[in-house]
Amino acid sequence: MSAVFVFQHTLQELARPRRLIVWLAIIAGIGLLAANLTTMARQVTSLDAYIQISGGMVFKVLALSSAILTAAVVAQEVEQKTIVYMLTRPIPRPAMLLARFFASAVVAMALALVAAVVVTCAVYGSQAFSNEIFFRDLRALAIGAFAYGAVFLVVTLLINRSMPVCLLFAFGWESIAPNLPGDTQYVTIFGHLMALAQHPQLDNSAGPLGALAGQMGTNVIPENVAWAAMFGLIAVCLTFACILFASFEYVPREDTD
Repeated sequence: MSAVFVFQHTLQELARPRRLIVWLAIIAGIGLLAANLTTMARQVTSLDAYIQISGGMVFKVLALSSAILTAAVVAQEVEQKTIVYMLTRPIPRPAMLLARFFASAVVAMALALVAAVVVTCAVYGSQAFSNEIFFRDLRALAIGAFAYGAVFLVVTLLINRSMPVCLLFAFGWESIAPNLPGDTQYVTIFGHLMALAQHPQLDNSAGPLGALAGQMGTNVIPENVAWAAMFGLIAVCLTFACILFASFEYVPREDTD
């Protein structure tokens, strides 16, 4: 059994229609909000609407889907007591871990990219793909899927019942820190992704969406630093995760009944 087979099997498992239907419903709701935002608030332009919905909701879909899908790599197997069957497969642990991780990251990335397409189409209509920010968002979402996933993978390997910790990071720290004064963006994934997406600062940035989009702060991270930080974070976290998974025993939990 090869790592490629594990990747394909995990990808098929995570991309089952029953799993995706909820995510697609959420994305449809975001698209509906984006389509009506300019009419709900007269001072909101198409650019304002796209940036606020993209930064405030699409990137949060990325973080949420990454947290949930990454849990299926190891933590879900432990809780469902199927970890024994996974570890008996004739494949090195690091290879198995990486294959399952890449499958989860690909699905999270695909969901985020679909959300971005839906939002730009909802806001700009027939001119959807003339939106330059959309194409910068695509690269930020792609690297973000692996960055969030790598961090969440380490968390799931270190902490039992890790989901609250992952969600607190994704919706707490990642929402608050980019709006703080100073250089706090440097210690957030979202801040680096916004540096890659190069969202302009908006005048109409007040309100919940503006806060979620990080528009209440000023992003000072250079693009080259953001690229280096994201690739470095992914490499360090995945290396650490492989060492953890290869060195420690992961057995079915008996407190989940």
